[in-house]
Amino acid sequence: MIVPICVGLAASRGKVVPGPRSLRRLAGQARVVPAFLIAFLVLAAVNGAGAIPLSSDHALSRTATLLITVALAGVGLSIDLGGLPHGTEPLVLGAALWVTVGATSLALQSLTGL
Repeated sequence: MIVPICVGLAASRGKVVPGPRSLRRLAGQARVVPAFLIAFLVLAAVNGAGAIPLSSDHALSRTATLLITVALAGVGLSIDLGGLPHGTEPLVLGAALWVTVGATSLALQSLTGL
């Protein structure tokens, strides 16, 4: 699901490049597909083809966990705490989203028998 969502978001925010129609189309396509999506698809295909040995699974899993942790820490450390809204509204919104996501997850699990 990450690929169609990212491509859709990139396409909706894309800029029109002036020039002949064929050049505009090529420039737009280059901007629509971010490099990390291409890398993701290539690595998924390589893994699906069995080119990555199972013996490296543990090391790759730990590396992925480390990189996700670093990315989330970077997002968290870049937050301007002074610019965050004060009061109970953000907490109420967070709690409402938590309940909504939890209820949706449980309902889907119940419907699908998982």
